[in-house]
Parts: sequence; C-alpha cells; structure tokens
Amino acid sequence: MKSYDFIVVNGMGFHARPAGKFTKIARSCHSSITVKKGEACADARHVFALMQMDIRQGDQIIFAVDGSDEDAVLDKIRTFCQEEL
Repeated sequence: MKSYDFIVVNGMGFHARPAGKFTKIARSCHSSITVKKGEACADARHVFALMQMDIRQGDQIIFAVDGSDEDAVLDKIRTFCQEEL
C-alpha cells in the first residue's frame, strides 16, 4: 500500500466536477483507492461518497492506493491534484 498526502488549494474544494473526474480515474485502475480526510474515508470509485466528505480549500486529504498498479495510479493522482485541486 502506498499513499499520497495533499492539501487542497482550489477555492471550491473537491466539488462535483473534480469528484466526477477522479471517480473515472479510480474506475480505470486495478488498485483500490481510498480517500481520507481526518477520520472520514471514502472509496474513490463512488462520486457521492467523495462529495459527502465535504473537502474544502485548506483540507489535508490522503489518497491510499493498494494493488498491482500502485505506482502508475499515484502518478495519475499527483497529476490530478496539481491540475484540479
């Protein structure tokens, strides 16, 4: 299992559009991806679960990746965060 920590800089946070884009990324991977904020966590394949986390600007989130393509998935997550969050 590998993880990536990120502090959200987007003023709108992790709202519907980036959540939808991220869900598509998660569904295209073989690894499981969990998004964590504090004690809350969500399966990245479920857009509503991500939106219910109420991730806002300044929040620290952790992406936990577990599976056969962890390294490639982490690269996709880093790129996504830099471009969308």
